[in-house]
Amino acid sequence: MRTCGPFVLLWAAGTRAPAPPGGVIQDPGRPKESLLLSPKEAPPPRPRFVPKNDRALKASIFTWFDLLDRLVEHHSTTNPTTGNPDQPFRYGYIREGMQLDTYIAAAQEPHVQRYCEVGVNGGHGTVAMLLANPRMTVVSFDLGEWPYSRHVYDLISIAFPNQVRFMVGDSKQTLPAFASRVRNGSEPTCDLVLVDGEHTEQGVLRDVRNLRSMIAPGAKGGAVKVLIDDVNFARPRAGLQKVVEQGLIVVDQDRIFHGAGPNNPCMRVAGKRECYGAEPNSTIAKQTHLPAWGLSEGCLVCEPRWGFATGHFVPVTRAGGGNGGGGNGLFSKWK
Repeated sequence: MRTCGPFVLLWAAGTRAPAPPGGVIQDPGRPKESLLLSPKEAPPPRPRFVPKNDRALKASIFTWFDLLDRLVEHHSTTNPTTGNPDQPFRYGYIREGMQLDTYIAAAQEPHVQRYCEVGVNGGHGTVAMLLANPRMTVVSFDLGEWPYSRHVYDLISIAFPNQVRFMVGDSKQTLPAFASRVRNGSEPTCDLVLVDGEHTEQGVLRDVRNLRSMIAPGAKGGAVKVLIDDVNFARPRAGLQKVVEQGLIVVDQDRIFHGAGPNNPCMRVAGKRECYGAEPNSTIAKQTHLPAWGLSEGCLVCEPRWGFATGHFVPVTRAGGGNGGGGNGLFSKWK
């Protein structure tokens, strides 16, 4: 490669038609609906870059966050009547402070070989876990309701071939069906799980029960961790309270953060074009603290109260379905 002033000359083995506005050149010999090569056509190459330390890992994760943000935004829609985004929570992803550090540490525990998560959204958390533990495989259960969902699945599947599977549909159906395959031995058990799907009391309770049936029988209580997001909201927190009361999990951390800060950063408002080029400290990007999650008049929206919890499953016994009995003193209704 040679450079001449502002120009770059590239040697090429052949010529190709110019790319259309979207930036993708369609192979005329391939059906339009299939731009992806199958594993048989293109064996996955070894990664060119593998993070060697925590700093490099964080840089890789945050680069992926930016990429996924762009992908999600590109395939999102806006209500033509109200002008509000149809997917207001498109930027609602794993926080880059204590939550990300806690999840990375859980993924990197030596025994973790399979991670099972309920809830994908923009794929930010999925990618963070895959980067944190390259030896791990992931099974993701997601409703797939957003216009960007399929594009997120495709991109992650290309980047992490043979490491991730997306089970698309309502977890009320997909989780029990998959759990039955785990129980009959046709699927491996889960070593780490995330609950971030239906944000209701019954949704959390149902997902925890199904995920608990997917861990190894007799597994030691501390071996299979449970990560539960958004426990600041009343309905998911009621679900967390219920699974503790029923003796399904023991809570190890119950983190609630008040106000914006390093562990509860403000997020960009979705769908406002004027915000895309704004610097965080500019007038248009002023932080607006709201009484509840919603759209601000500026370019950042801050959740005044947010949190996550971690715990571990009470050991499962196949005959009785698990040990029952009360909660634990680490859990409180509100902190």
